[in-house]
Amino acid sequence: MNKIRPKQRQWFPAWEMPSDPVKAVWWFLRWLLMIVVRYCWLLIIIAMLLVAYTNGISYGIGSAIVSALVTLLVGLVVWGVLTVVLQVVNVWVNIARAVGDAQRMQEAMFERYSSPYGEREDNVVDSTIVEMPEEEQQQQQQQQDR
Repeated sequence: MNKIRPKQRQWFPAWEMPSDPVKAVWWFLRWLLMIVVRYCWLLIIIAMLLVAYTNGISYGIGSAIVSALVTLLVGLVVWGVLTVVLQVVNVWVNIARAVGDAQRMQEAMFERYSSPYGEREDNVVDSTIVEMPEEEQQQQQQQQDR
């Protein structure tokens, strides 16, 4: 019986950038969003400590606690919004991938069934007729006989 292993989490998402420049830009923005969402908790903690320290020195411990809690709430809201944006982007990417796969399958089926023998005729070019010299002579004789 196979054991179910938990998914090993990496520090960063896999780096699989596409070669198309436009797709690469969108891929990088999504990759960066995944990293920000994954490590946003660390940014929130650093911001809370920094705000608590500066307000604690300036205004006292009460102000430090209140400002740290406000920073925590704002950070959690931002983190939630970024998570929702990432989920929407993931759904959009999956839909685009499914549409692309369907188009590729449709093109493959069209290519397969477009000719009776299942092969494409890429080397045929319209209006390229090469006449042999014998055929030219026969045509000229037919024209003269008329």
